[in-house]
Formats: sequence, structure tokens, C-alpha cells
Amino acid sequence: MKRSIRLAAEDNVAIAFEEIVPDDWVECASIALRASSLVPFGHKIALVDIPKGQPVYRYGVPIGFTLSDVPSGAHVHSHNLSTYFLDHQ
Repeated sequence: MKRSIRLAAEDNVAIAFEEIVPDDWVECASIALRASSLVPFGHKIALVDIPKGQPVYRYGVPIGFTLSDVPSGAHVHSHNLSTYFLDHQ
């Protein structure tokens, strides 16, 4: 089982401790889920389904919002996330 870390209880994403490939099982605290896409080391993986336009939380704060529906187990990155830090300056 691949490992990841949820940085705050409010987070809906975790950070991959190693590369995750589709169909890998991922463990994060008490959550276990199957990866639906490639997630590189250090990147975010959705812990729950996140509908389009909803905030993504990391460190307990919103870091952006989804550009499309993001299923649990999916890679969360610039292809499906609009960030508050770069896109809203």
C-alpha cells in the first residue's frame, strides 16, 4: 500500500510520499483509497470526490478551486486546479 500524508484534518487532498500509479491502494491516516491516475512523488491526491468549482484544502486552508469534477484517488494539479496563489494575483 502506498503512503501519503494529510497535513490538516480539514484537507481534502493528501501528499504522495512516493509515485502512485493507477490502481495502487493508497493509505492516509485511516483512509484507504484506490488511485485513479498517476500521482508523482510530492504531488496531491484527492481523498474524496471534489466537485467542479469547490475549494481544495491543504494545510487546512483553501489553496484554489477545482476546474472539473475530481474523483477520489485522482491527481490534483494545474490541469484540474486553479490556484489562489498564481491565478488570482
